Amino acid sequence: DGIRDDLVTGAQTCALPILHNVFSPDYGRELQPLLARDDLGGRVLIVGGANAAEPLSAEAMAQLYRGSHGFVFPSKGEGWGLPLLEAIACGTPFIACDYSGQTEYLRHCHQSFSTIAHRLVTISEPDFLRFHQFAEERPARWAQPDVADLARQMRALYDNWPALRQQAILNARTVHRRFSWAASAETLIDVLRDRKSTRLNSSHQIISY
Repeated sequence: DGIRDDLVTGAQTCALPILHNVFSPDYGRELQPLLARDDLGGRVLIVGGANAAEPLSAEAMAQLYRGSHGFVFPSKGEGWGLPLLEAIACGTPFIACDYSGQTEYLRHCHQSFSTIAHRLVTISEPDFLRFHQFAEERPARWAQPDVADLARQMRALYDNWPALRQQAILNARTVHRRFSWAASAETLIDVLRDRKSTRLNSSHQIISY
């Protein structure tokens, strides 16, 4: 209710970032001076960061997804990208880099103005490399989003929202069918059954020799 009241009484355009940075617990507070510097404090409502005493519940998160005109996810790289999948499942138009883990489900989603142009760059972030080790001959790379293209896609989403909303509803049905917890569990069970069958067949071949 507090979030809804802030949106009703606030500026016409509001960004609602869910702030999380495993390398910097004070990430939300660090953003505040930038908002003040660019005079954006009245147009940006920070949720789940410096202004929140505790994380949002699953129900509140779902309401936030469904009540948003778009979900922007310019991530450099993901193992899976669960927040993006959650937003798509809620029927929210999205904008994201078509790279890394989220490509597993983005290839099943069809929406105009959804892909952020990017280039691959070698990872040099000290905090990331502190927890991940890579061979020198094969340095790790991630996506560097094109900020200007991101701005164009956000504008296009705003200008074409009714049509994109209809596309987003179809995408929600797709990910519910393919990537719900139940569907994922069934896929895992099938994989385990196949592996078990393969091992049994291999054992039988060894015995026959």
